[in-house]
Amino acid sequence: MKKSFIMTISLVSVLAICMAVFAACGKKHNFSKTYTYDNEYHWHACTDKDCKEVKDKAKHTYGKWEVTKKPTATEKGARTRYCTVCKKKHTEEIAALQANPVTLKEGVMLDKKYDGKAVMFTKEQFNFMGNGAVTFMYKAGESEWTAVAPMAVGMYKVKVMVAETETYQAGVAEFDFEIKKGDNTITLKEGEMLGKTYDGTAVEITKEKFNIMGTGEVTFMFQKNGEETWTADAPMAPGMYKVKVMVAETEMYQAGEAMFDFEISKADNAITMKDGEMLGKTYDGTAVEITKEKFNVMGTGEVTFMFQKNGEETWSAEAPMTAGMYKVKVMVAECMNYNAGEATFDFEIKKADNVITLKEGAMLGKTHDGNAVVITKEQFNIMGTGDVTFMFQKDGDSEWTADAPKEVGKYKVKVMVAECMNYNAGEATFDFEITAEEGETK
Repeated sequence: MKKSFIMTISLVSVLAICMAVFAACGKKHNFSKTYTYDNEYHWHACTDKDCKEVKDKAKHTYGKWEVTKKPTATEKGARTRYCTVCKKKHTEEIAALQANPVTLKEGVMLDKKYDGKAVMFTKEQFNFMGNGAVTFMYKAGESEWTAVAPMAVGMYKVKVMVAETETYQAGVAEFDFEIKKGDNTITLKEGEMLGKTYDGTAVEITKEKFNIMGTGEVTFMFQKNGEETWTADAPMAPGMYKVKVMVAETEMYQAGEAMFDFEISKADNAITMKDGEMLGKTYDGTAVEITKEKFNVMGTGEVTFMFQKNGEETWSAEAPMTAGMYKVKVMVAECMNYNAGEATFDFEIKKADNVITLKEGAMLGKTHDGNAVVITKEQFNIMGTGDVTFMFQKDGDSEWTADAPKEVGKYKVKVMVAECMNYNAGEATFDFEITAEEGETK
């Protein structure tokens, strides 16, 4: 009962308040067209008397800052911005510009060695404040400052200039640096060879075979491996060598030197037969004579010969004498300038012609005695061992016969020697006569 009473009283009170408000303002507010604002908000206020109603209340939204007074190293500056809705002005102080010391970062070196390119400095090499643009100026000695970076060897100054920003003063500092003479690194050009095969002339080594810096005079010294002395004379004999390449100092490069190994290798011994020379012969009962003078042989190595008859496998140091087809192997020993060499040549010992002559004092004819004439090989000078046969012909007849004649008359004998190992077949014809016995009628 008590609770219901309290609720009734509360409801009556709320109704009374609402009636009072409606009585004071009416049912429609009249809001100002201009904004009312404080430091944090802006809004449209009701212009009715004693009405506190507002609409469009929101926080300020400011535009960009505009510097209205630039700060300096000794005075503070100011900047202003406006609310984009109600145009409320917001001003704040800008601190005086801070100093901007420029220093070289720890571990950074400005010096360089000459490399044909201008020195190149970057802002990353220095300590400075802010993000102002960094520019460089250069000078040598008492010359004027220039923006062109130097490349030649010498002592220089670089002026590092950092532009002023909203927070930091402009900064400037000077630093000394040196462009030193470049190292003269000497290398062999790709594809170049220093060595050679022995050809009787000195090795030719020139500066064009090397990558060399600058224009300094280039000289060479040579040393044979295992020896201590160096010489300016280029070697020609086979062996292992060193060449010392020395480049003189120039305006931009230091003197340099480098050593390279090279070899003059022994030449191959190409063995050929001299023009006009013949190795073979016709059989004469003596061994074939083959000497080094018949060949073009390189160097001074000992020359030896080995012989092989065609169809056989063995080689022999003994020169052949019998007729046949042969090979000679010419072997030249290694010497100071040439490798050992060998070559094989074919030659022939031809069978000799069989020249048949009558021995001195030998007589073929006889006085008729009723018996056939006797003619034997012992009556003739015959070459070789071929079978000897005889054919006979009576003068005036055309036929030949193996039967030796016995009747009185004039005859021819054909002596025929068969081919043998060293001689060709041969034949010769001789005249002879069987004369009548004294008092005998022909």
